[in-house]
Parts: sequence; structure tokens; C-alpha cells
Amino acid sequence: MAGYKIREGDSIVLSKAAADRLIAGRDGGAALAYLCVLRHPDGCGAETISAELGVSGQEAERLLQKLAGQGLLAALEEEKTFSPEDVTTAMGKKEFSFLAAQAEHVFGEKLAVQDLQRLLYIREGLALPPEVILQMMQFFKKDVRRRYGPGRRLSSAKLEKMAAEWKRQGIDTLEKAEAFIRRKEEYADREGEFRRALGIYDRKMTDTERGYVESWIEMGFDGAAVRLCYERTLDQIHTLNFKYMDKIFLSWHGKGLHTPEEIEKGDGVRRARGTAPAGVPAANRNAAPAADETDRLIRLTESMKEEDT
Repeated sequence: MAGYKIREGDSIVLSKAAADRLIAGRDGGAALAYLCVLRHPDGCGAETISAELGVSGQEAERLLQKLAGQGLLAALEEEKTFSPEDVTTAMGKKEFSFLAAQAEHVFGEKLAVQDLQRLLYIREGLALPPEVILQMMQFFKKDVRRRYGPGRRLSSAKLEKMAAEWKRQGIDTLEKAEAFIRRKEEYADREGEFRRALGIYDRKMTDTERGYVESWIEMGFDGAAVRLCYERTLDQIHTLNFKYMDKIFLSWHGKGLHTPEEIEKGDGVRRARGTAPAGVPAANRNAAPAADETDRLIRLTESMKEEDT
């Protein structure tokens, strides 16, 4: 039987000592949580682990505490906070007073002290350069308007969250910020294409759904590949399920298959594209069953695969 190794460029450093402790812990969930933390160089919390592993916040916190107890994780330093007095001092400096004025122009209203505290945290706590913050604020406003319409009030808390995400992703120069915004704008322009590929006609995609699709685009898949994956998902579980589709895309990506032609040649074709799965009327293709029924179908499908191996 052929052996396997991590694809070149995909490596994550895992020390032998850490591997030994994970194995000794005999907790698969903790091992997966540790891999998630490794993917976030600046650290992450229970909320991130919960989202990435699909577990409850309580379970995610348990996993992190267990890893910390094993000496595998260190607690993040407390987030630096800024008082109203710090804001007053900062407003006496030309750079921050300029940022504050630009923020008020973007938000369309005078900022409260709490808003200025968040802006000061973005500048000094996260240490993002002024030019990056200015780019981010403009993008933030446009993104909110595009998602929710012109009447949506901007939130400094949401801006702070975006800033923390930019910092985590290393978007800390003007060039990186411009490249990131270009990618987001390209996706926004093509969102209609991907909605049609996924059979979504009567609503916008949620932020979680957008996150999945954007990750697929970054892997190198286009709308045609998304459609093909969607059809294969319908073949298997008869409903749109992003988590299930993500597993398919990760499998294709690992095999170096990205275009429909490559996928059909390298991964086989289960049915002609564009036709409804057997036994499912075309009118009901997008009708989502109850959550427990979906989970049952997924478990059934996975058990069938295990029996075939």
C-alpha cells in the first residue's frame, strides 16, 4: 500500500513532544483543537474552535483548558484597554485626531467616547498603520452597505472585529490591504454566479456561507466546480449542506483537481450534471429537511463509506 506525506507548502510544525502529549491524552477532539490553534499564529479562543470544529462553545472551552493543562497551550495576554483619559491624550496628537475625523466622516456621525476607545485600540492595541485603518474603514462602510442596504448604521464594535481579523491575517500594509479588498470585491461581483451554482435564488448567502465559498475560491475553484460539487452533494444527502461540500472540496484540492474537467477525469462522475438525483422530484431539490433528518442522512452516508473501505 502506498504511503502518504503532507503536501509541500502545506506543512504545520508539530513538535514530537507535543505529538507525544496529544497521543497520551487519547482525546481526538483535543488533538483537532490543537491543530486549529496551530493554524492561528496569533492565537484563538473557544469561539473560533467552536466554529471550526462544529462543537458547542462549552466543549470548545473544555478542549482548550485540557490542552492548557497538558502544557500545550499558553493563555493569551489580556487585551490592552484604553480609558477615556487615554482617548483625550490621543486626541491631542495630530495622527489620531485625523483618524478620528476620518472615522466620523465614514460613520456619518460624531463618535462617542466608546467608539474612540475602539479606534484607539485598533491603532495602538493592534498596531495597524493609519493608512491601513483608512482603507479598512472605507471597505467596511461599502461592505456593510452592500450586505444590509444604505440604512444600516455602522458599528464601531464590528469595525474593531474586522480590524482584529485583518491583524490575525497579517493585513498590515497598504499593499496587503489593497490586495485583500480586490479579492473581496471580485467575490462580491461574482456572488450572483455562485448563488445560482448553489441553487440559491430567493435570498442572499449568510456570512458563514460566504466564508465557505470564499475559501473554495482561494483553493482555485470556480462557479462550474461549485455547481458540480453541489450536484454531487444532492446525490448523497439530497440537500444543500456547506459543511458536507467543504469536505468534497478539500478532497479535490488535496488531489490537485480544480476544474470540472480535472474532477470528472480524476474523481469520476456519479451522474450527468444538471439532472436531479434519482428519486427526488426536481421541484423539491432545494427543499431542506429537518436538521435531525439531515444529520441522520450524513451519518448514514458516512457509515456506508466506512463499510465500503
